[in-house]
Amino acid sequence: MICEHAFNTRWWGEPVGVLDPEDFVSAPARDRTAALADWAWVECTSSAPTPALRTALMTAGFVHADSTIRFRLDLRRVSSTAAPEAVHLRHGTSVVSLDLSDMRPFAHERFSLLRGATPERIAGRYLDWAAQLHRETPGTVLLFEARGAPAGWFLAKPSDSTLDLALAMTAAHGGLSGASLYREACAQFARDGFRIGEAGFSARNLDVLNIYSSLGARFVSLRECWLWQPASA
Repeated sequence: MICEHAFNTRWWGEPVGVLDPEDFVSAPARDRTAALADWAWVECTSSAPTPALRTALMTAGFVHADSTIRFRLDLRRVSSTAAPEAVHLRHGTSVVSLDLSDMRPFAHERFSLLRGATPERIAGRYLDWAAQLHRETPGTVLLFEARGAPAGWFLAKPSDSTLDLALAMTAAHGGLSGASLYREACAQFARDGFRIGEAGFSARNLDVLNIYSSLGARFVSLRECWLWQPASA
């Protein structure tokens, strides 16, 4: 019914679970309660949530934390409009290390609903995720620099015939807009030979929705994200 989410467990420092929707709905209420007791918090995601699932989640104390919009994008259709002249792009193995100390905080983060999820703790999750992507797929790491300092980052992960556009970030003081970051990153990935990019983002993040819409993205699914955490003492 609930399996460990290894990455979130490492980040949080306590056991974190991910719930199987079908098993959860079919289990008796007492078994659901017993299963949840083993975890610091649990997440459930579903692209096809039924009324029965929503009722079971609400009854067990889950909250609907966010919805994620999935999309596909033909990277070859994205034309570069050129980033600001002062911005220089490095990518692939030329990016030896990532300095994310000036990373702009994420405004649309479902994990901020968790008790104990301070801004610093959430930033730490992105630092860990970026380090993992850099370590596992260094060939698809983009670093934008301005005046010798980081202005933005885009980290992607090849998956079969597509490219997972996993993580995009701008620097708080880098002077690079999100629109320029996304456009120039997609154009660079196309030059590197990738054809289709895909990813998901928070439905509350209208800036990213508008950016990907302007780039010609096709939105393909909506996934609900629910979170459970024990009642505070």
